[in-house]
Amino acid sequence: MARIINNLININVIAKNHGKQIRDDKKYDALRDDGMSKEKAAHLTAVKKV
Repeated sequence: MARIINNLININVIAKNHGKQIRDDKKYDALRDDGMSKEKAAHLTAVKKV
């Protein structure tokens, strides 16, 4: 719920750059906002899409 409200308020905000290991910063931020650990969110967003 908080993520939805945050997205509505900050539609034009650019995602923070979390380093070269994180391929999708927006996805990483969304997973962290939903309560996922930093390690797990980083692993899921660092996986190369085939």
